[in-house]
Amino acid sequence: ITEPVISAHLEEVFSAEGVQAADGVTAGIARMARGGMRDALSIADRLISLAGQELGLEDLERLSSTRGGDAIALLEHTLAGDGPALLAALPSVEGSEAELTDELLACARACLLLAHCGPGTPLVDTSGEIRERMAALGASLGPARAEVWLEELLLCRERIHGLSVQGRSILESTLLMLAR
Repeated sequence: ITEPVISAHLEEVFSAEGVQAADGVTAGIARMARGGMRDALSIADRLISLAGQELGLEDLERLSSTRGGDAIALLEHTLAGDGPALLAALPSVEGSEAELTDELLACARACLLLAHCGPGTPLVDTSGEIRERMAALGASLGPARAEVWLEELLLCRERIHGLSVQGRSILESTLLMLAR
């Protein structure tokens, strides 16, 4: 399901439920759901539990950080080769490794697109400081290394789905390997 369809449905649901959402909130939820309407509704439910009936973009950012931490910061620590910092930046509560890996994949993909297409590309749907950090990360990585990171994170996600009990170890070992 496309992000605009998910976003429009969420706007209808929020209207029916009396939830006020700032501009960009439903689009952000749709982006996080990656094509899954049920995922979008689940994310919306968690967001309402976190923030109440008035939702802002800052609430969506808080929800993202409670789901898995700052993916960009993790990738920045990885690029710097700072194993202790990247391990410390992982969420303290285990069990969200699949979601965090998806966030890392989205971030790595954005870095790859920025590295290949340049910082002005319309293919990356972020702005401001986040886009600048992604562009800097993509430029530092370069297209070839960004592709390797994306491939390794895709393999990590598959391993986590197959061995979810070992998700934390799989994610840690992948990030530490990329940090070399």
